[in-house]
Amino acid sequence: MLPALAGSAYRRITVGAVLGGTVMGIVMWWWSRDTSAQPSEEVVHTSHQRPSPKRRVRTSEKNTAGTAIEVAAASPTTMEEVVKGRLTMIVTTSPVQSNPCTQMIQSLVESFDLVPGLSGCAKIIVCDGVREGSVCKYRSGQVTTEKRRDYDGYVERLGDLCMSGSGGFANSVVIRLHERCGFGNAVKAALSRVETKYVMIVQHDRSFVASFPLEGVLAAMDAEPAVKYVGLCTSTTLNYAHKIRSRYQIPLQSLDVCGLRLLPLIYW
Repeated sequence: MLPALAGSAYRRITVGAVLGGTVMGIVMWWWSRDTSAQPSEEVVHTSHQRPSPKRRVRTSEKNTAGTAIEVAAASPTTMEEVVKGRLTMIVTTSPVQSNPCTQMIQSLVESFDLVPGLSGCAKIIVCDGVREGSVCKYRSGQVTTEKRRDYDGYVERLGDLCMSGSGGFANSVVIRLHERCGFGNAVKAALSRVETKYVMIVQHDRSFVASFPLEGVLAAMDAEPAVKYVGLCTSTTLNYAHKIRSRYQIPLQSLDVCGLRLLPLIYW
């Protein structure tokens, strides 16, 4: 989550953050544009407000470092318009057993209301492509012919939700990749459409369960150049400092920025 820089789609970071508390599984990434190889994609539908112009990209690298955050003072005073101009949401989705039902991703989008300002941000929903096979292997993007039809129906339903702008889908665009690209390449295809300084990457099954001070996180990243990545807490990062000290005898030194206490994440 930093201004776009020349070079690879994801640059290795020195310090990042995981936000403490009970929020589950949403992460923010530092990103920069790379307009190299491009996956085939199509825009399924957009709401009346489009997040950004069309552009396309392909390969990506994963960040290998991050940091854990404990919130010193959570003050949900974010104004929607302030956040809206600074942050874009990227939601990745792919075939699952429940297709063509959209309940899972609808629950995710509805959970954005827990975080003041988040629902008003531009949202790019990128639907990965599929491979057909005799059996379904959802983790690798392989589905049967029948489940491919179900996935096609799912993508169409997402387009309808986007067009209606209901249930948190306002200011959204749905794009579909024509081939199986995987999470990293799907994210990169969406990144080419982002025009804001910061981007938040969200998987379709990782709903928020509590609020967090989004404006404070953005302010911390503005104030401290070393913080280039912020991840929100999952069950594996609860009591993170204690776990690292117990397992590896490594005391973590926190960094206080804008009311947030940041702890280095020593493995990803």
